[in-house]
Amino acid sequence: MTKTRVVLALVALLALSKGGLGRTQEGDATWPIGAWTGTSPSPKGGMQAWEVILERDYSFKGLIDSRGDGIVGMSGTWTVSKAGLSMTGTWSSGPPSVRGTSFTMDLAKKGDLLEGTQRRTFQPREIPVSLRKIRYNPDPKH
Repeated sequence: MTKTRVVLALVALLALSKGGLGRTQEGDATWPIGAWTGTSPSPKGGMQAWEVILERDYSFKGLIDSRGDGIVGMSGTWTVSKAGLSMTGTWSSGPPSVRGTSFTMDLAKKGDLLEGTQRRTFQPREIPVSLRKIRYNPDPKH
């Protein structure tokens, strides 16, 4: 084996061990990290305000100021796909009928917005959600 082939093999091995070539998430999976705010229709009428923080460890936490139900807390995990972002979580506070139930969200990246739907286990319908990034990742690449 020539010296060049040995160096190329070592570079490829290093890239694989760091996840560079074997990455499962599409492209740059860090773009969503940070704080997001947005709205969705309230199941009780009117609009509800969202605040969500996506963490580096692929967890999230947030609050919804829900019309009629007050402040409702949530937490869960997120993943990046070609289309945008998927979130799976649980309502950690709020009215007894909501607390402890789960939800999923599939959000498409549209410029600086994430738009899509939320599905709650305690309600059979999809609710449209729109989020905008409000605080950028301190990493200068993002």
